[in-house]
Amino acid sequence: GILTYVGVYVLWWQRGYQTQDSVEGTIVCKLKGSASDPLNPSARFSSRVWDAADLVEYTANGFFIPTSMLVTTQGPGYCTAGNKTSDLRMEGVWTESCNGNFSCQEGMRTFSGTQTGKCITDGSKKTLRDGGKAGKFGICSGGSRKGEACFGNDDKSTCAPGGGKCYGAFCEVKSWCPIEMSVPNASQKVSFNGFEDFSVFARIDVMYSKFNLRHNNVPDGEGLCSLDDFEDGECEFPNQFPISTLLERANVSIEEAMLTGAEIVVSAVWSDTGDAEAYYCDLDHDDWRTNCKPYLTFRRLDDPDPRTFSHGYNYRSSRVFSDQGTDHRDLRKLTGIKVLFIVEGQGGRFDAMITGTTVGSGLALLSVATLVSLN
Repeated sequence: GILTYVGVYVLWWQRGYQTQDSVEGTIVCKLKGSASDPLNPSARFSSRVWDAADLVEYTANGFFIPTSMLVTTQGPGYCTAGNKTSDLRMEGVWTESCNGNFSCQEGMRTFSGTQTGKCITDGSKKTLRDGGKAGKFGICSGGSRKGEACFGNDDKSTCAPGGGKCYGAFCEVKSWCPIEMSVPNASQKVSFNGFEDFSVFARIDVMYSKFNLRHNNVPDGEGLCSLDDFEDGECEFPNQFPISTLLERANVSIEEAMLTGAEIVVSAVWSDTGDAEAYYCDLDHDDWRTNCKPYLTFRRLDDPDPRTFSHGYNYRSSRVFSDQGTDHRDLRKLTGIKVLFIVEGQGGRFDAMITGTTVGSGLALLSVATLVSLN
């Protein structure tokens, strides 16, 4: 029994005759495609076509492709800092709502800019209450209590004498103006329709440094090999797939990608058994380069639960331009798909010392078992 255990399980099944090394790898990605938003109400964007050079940002071992963006064209000036997220500010995130109880501080730097000390009544929108939570403060717009503090749409009494209404009030800031989403039409939503048809080419270079062996998924004589064709046996090394396949296999809908974005990891597991769970390539075979292939799996990293605060993936960037000698900028909130590739796997080659150690351990175990049985 012990001989069977050592010979079959340890030496053969566990490859006890080989020394092993974890694969090291890196990814080079290239994307191609085009997107447009022909139904956009703005002529600036409805006639525009974006290609990979416009949209795709390459990162270490991955890339980011936007699915939509919010554009706010801004110039230097003075404006109010209020926008639809101001309710959060009263909870300690930002402090740019104001009234007699919450004054603005001249010179105070905030996320929106530098406050001038003025509190500006925004008569275009009332204050809010969401789900019973505390809304932002406001100021009575008129009547005998004009300028006095009020609290939300539910405040029916403070401003009532004289017919006043409770409107939002926000600190004035010196900043890039208008603030994103602060006034109607300040920000323009753009959808990159067709992003899901972008093609991803991923060259995966790997090395087993202990054995000084290199490999990749674009061997000599091989061209593009789509993931579907690879799985159908029509080509040998997968290196190409569309964004739509990436989303489908990571269980992310196109609509969700457009709305919130997502973070997706692509695992390239090198195996010679046709099984991504094997994580192993036998490098003793003469044809190991043919047998050892990457098997791609896709999974979403961020929490898709819509109740999760700030789920998905987005960030802001700007592009500055000059207009009649004055700097302006397009503030862009980009929502999209962030993709990260990781390389996994192990390889092994025959090692006489390892084999001797394994056999010696088996013989020692056999000797101990013999002594035990004699006693």
